[in-house]
Amino acid sequence: MDTVKDHVREGKQHSIYRSSIIRDVLALHGTEAACSEYPFQVKFMDEPGLDFGGVTRDMYCAFWASAYESHFDGSNVLVPLMQAGMEQTTFVQFGRVLAHGFLTCQMLPIRIAFPTLACSLISTSVAISDRILLTTFLDFLAPYEGEIISEALTEADHPDVKDFSQKSAVESILGRFGARKLPSKGNLRNLIRDIAELLFVIQPLPACHLMHSGIPPKHVEFWSSLTTDELYAMYQGMAVSAKRIANSFVEPSTYSNPNEERVYGYLLQCIGNLPQEELSLFLRFVTGSSVFCNWPIYITFNGLTGLARRPIAHCCTCMLELSSAYESFFEFNKEMKTVLAEQSSFVMNAV
Repeated sequence: MDTVKDHVREGKQHSIYRSSIIRDVLALHGTEAACSEYPFQVKFMDEPGLDFGGVTRDMYCAFWASAYESHFDGSNVLVPLMQAGMEQTTFVQFGRVLAHGFLTCQMLPIRIAFPTLACSLISTSVAISDRILLTTFLDFLAPYEGEIISEALTEADHPDVKDFSQKSAVESILGRFGARKLPSKGNLRNLIRDIAELLFVIQPLPACHLMHSGIPPKHVEFWSSLTTDELYAMYQGMAVSAKRIANSFVEPSTYSNPNEERVYGYLLQCIGNLPQEELSLFLRFVTGSSVFCNWPIYITFNGLTGLARRPIAHCCTCMLELSSAYESFFEFNKEMKTVLAEQSSFVMNAV
């Protein structure tokens, strides 16, 4: 990426509306020249927050969250959704947003299936290993379906097991994805690989071609120099987990009173209990990014009480400010989850 930064120019401030995030961000990336701006300065209209990095991160995060809903399909893992009448230039611009978002914020939209992302970034003819295709397919399934297929894969490798314990369920799941053969111990892995290749490489290929064509040449040099394993390590490194978030906390060197230390314990307990979606929301609330980028998160305390008490985030500096006035974990946890559920929590309303 250093070779790309050798050819950048300082960016000017760009104003966008949160209510039209896709249209405005695509307009900002309408030409290759826009992808050479670094650093990038963003101002959300009607929001007073100044951009010292956090606003730009939140812009890309909000953009992909909206794009997932309108231009992709799936649940935990997504693939491009190209519909009749859809402007093909949209996916070309997606490629520019993808490249520029990584240049400015070191962020990738990791809800997009990795094989699809690799085809869009490295090359549309990149080779994806069977291991990655299998893992992506299991993640793509509903959790209970993933457990059924995982169990079947274990049984397929076990010489003493004659057949799948949930044979009809395995047939139903794979049949839904167009399997032309009945699954057996001998063909299960190859069958899943073929389905995964169809879902994540072959069917999305037109969209991958368009996104790859939108990546500026200087950026292409960087992405094409990566191996699939190197990109996959980056992709996995951005996955959000409670352990990663907790390990990124920088607690105060000293506590002013015992209440602060107790509330810090509440924070750790809260993070450990948050489901995956709320972990991503927490990370976005504090850092502006819904993917893990290994930034330190600084924890500070205040004495706010009553209606004024609430978690306060400074996403440009990745700082979380907590009140020391919580009397119980239940009280703290309820307030944190309420903040994460409110759209107003993600408005850049502090200067």
